[in-house]
Amino acid sequence: MSTVAELIKTKPGVSFKRIMVATDFSQASEHAVDFALYSARHYDSELFVVHALEPAPRLSVPLDPLPLELNRERLESERHMKSLENDPRMKAVTHHVRLRSGNPLEVLAAMT
Repeated sequence: MSTVAELIKTKPGVSFKRIMVATDFSQASEHAVDFALYSARHYDSELFVVHALEPAPRLSVPLDPLPLELNRERLESERHMKSLENDPRMKAVTHHVRLRSGNPLEVLAAMT
């Protein structure tokens, strides 16, 4: 084996233990999930797909939260996340699909 080949084989390269991608279910975030899947397979990384539900605005008159079965935004988000979880491409990587409520930046920061 040539010296260059030995160096390439033994020299530590870039690696990622975990990859996190946020999704809002838009076409752009679908591309981001595709790239994250490719990267997770390439680097043998654990993949986290996260969606954050924005908290309800604060009203001057507090209202009780909607029951889960009437919260259309949450139900729709759960449906999208379940679809991602069952996507056959996900089977190729160790993955976690998380749906959280809160400010997206705070949700992502809390997951790191």
